[in-house]
Amino acid sequence: MDNNQQLKECPYDKMHQVRPERFITHLVRCCRSHPTIQVCCPHNAAHIVSPGEMDEHLKGCDSKALSKYMMDQQVQQKPEEQPYFGKGENWDDDPDEGTYDPTSRCEQALIIRKPINLTWAQRKQFRLSERSRHEKLEKENEKEKKKVLSQN
Repeated sequence: MDNNQQLKECPYDKMHQVRPERFITHLVRCCRSHPTIQVCCPHNAAHIVSPGEMDEHLKGCDSKALSKYMMDQQVQQKPEEQPYFGKGENWDDDPDEGTYDPTSRCEQALIIRKPINLTWAQRKQFRLSERSRHEKLEKENEKEKKKVLSQN
């Protein structure tokens, strides 16, 4: 560590000397170890004082000017105006449609399904039904292909 570097004193434990770039991280960790009643400055979260000293601290807080400047900047920035589209669509008027059911979709398509949480006998029955389902769907697909080819 560089000897010329300024160290900050922890408000929870005066024996803690911390580098400035690590100060906020140290405060978060140190406040867990020292659950005393401390109050955080509204202008700077690194300023932690006892409740009795808060009024005195606020009078001389060096971060007050920066906080006031930031608040003034936020007031000066106007919110972006939303474009007006007139009477828009009303989603409540849309027709009611059922929700998507992936299980029924998989049953109607040539998709390999996996038996989940079934006993041995149920898995065997599932595989047999899947085999017959695939055969049936393959025959239907072949018929549709023949119809398309015959129409062209």
